[in-house]
Amino acid sequence: MDLVLGLSMTSADVRWVLVEGTTAEGATIRRDTADFATLDDAIDAVGDNRLHAIGVTWAKEAETAATALLYALADRGLANVITVSPEEASDALAAGIADCGYGDVAVCLVEPDGALLALVDAGGVTSEAVDSSADEMFALLDRNGAQPESMFVLGSADGLESIVTAFEGTGVPVITAAEADLALARGAALASARAVNTLDAQPARWRMPSRIGALTSLVAAALVVFVVSLSTAVGLGLTPHRNSGAAQRDTADAVELAAPHPA
Repeated sequence: MDLVLGLSMTSADVRWVLVEGTTAEGATIRRDTADFATLDDAIDAVGDNRLHAIGVTWAKEAETAATALLYALADRGLANVITVSPEEASDALAAGIADCGYGDVAVCLVEPDGALLALVDAGGVTSEAVDSSADEMFALLDRNGAQPESMFVLGSADGLESIVTAFEGTGVPVITAAEADLALARGAALASARAVNTLDAQPARWRMPSRIGALTSLVAAALVVFVVSLSTAVGLGLTPHRNSGAAQRDTADAVELAAPHPA
């Protein structure tokens, strides 16, 4: 069986998710939180299965630890290690959700070191860093003239429920997730899998991946607030104007690029 590993690093911890399938759209095989020096648990969970891709994303505050992690992956001889910016990870989640029939969506990813707001409309998907407060997210929506049909609030930061509550009065369905803390790790897995598949299909020329996706399991938890399992599949979308770090396949090269993510 083919598996994809996604890792998300913040100043607080490392979150990882191991998912089924070469597109990372399958079921969650295992998930956990580890310290920066612990990688063996994630690798051991692969067992006798084939590790198709590894996606690694990190906050600026975790840059030094991310470099050490990439060296650790190289030392273990692992291939298809793809560095993914937080913006690309959020793009992957947001585009996949929109492609599942949600139309225009806003995805708020709130992490210990900051937040991202991804917007999807007819023009595509864009992500922008924002302060971790509902007021700042409202202001960014206003500046972009965004009118989302649904809003997703995800991430591993404390106080996520307060942001959900603040958005409930907008009259727009507000959706949170049973595995909200794994959002960026799942996005990294999706982006890395798609990058490897694209490189395998077009070895002579890098082409920007198209948006695909399916969100297959939604469970209603309230009239306005829903619970969505992130173990279900979501799609990938990378904005054309952003240079993706996903073209890296050799881990040693990836270590050299463990510099700040593009703004």
